[in-house]
Amino acid sequence: MKVVLDASAIIAYLRNEPGGDLVAGHLRSDHLLLAHALNFCEVYYDFYRAGGRSIAADAIADLRGLGVVERSDMDAEFWGAMGNLKAVHKRVSWPTARLLRLRKLLSAVLLTTERHELEPLSKLGVCDIECIR
Repeated sequence: MKVVLDASAIIAYLRNEPGGDLVAGHLRSDHLLLAHALNFCEVYYDFYRAGGRSIAADAIADLRGLGVVERSDMDAEFWGAMGNLKAVHKRVSWPTARLLRLRKLLSAVLLTTERHELEPLSKLGVCDIECIR
């Protein structure tokens, strides 16, 4: 199984927050875990803001050490699909549109804490998500 990790899920795991144990379960499995480069950036920013550059670098090193594969998809087909998604579902944020496109491209499940934004889309059949809290 392929699983795309949202930055919120990664942060929950790295900080031992509620739902982090569900992320840990995927990490212990034989699932292929992936995250977009911009989600790596969000994690880096969050840890930098809270503890500085060294802490942020350590968080990214931990993420890579766990085997999370970094994707940097952003060709015209990718961003065009993001734009289409946002045009149809106007309340979708750009980061969420990026995750949904990556999830669809990889035929993966999306692991997130963003219940308020993604559950309505899941009910419409737009995405397959697993909310960790």
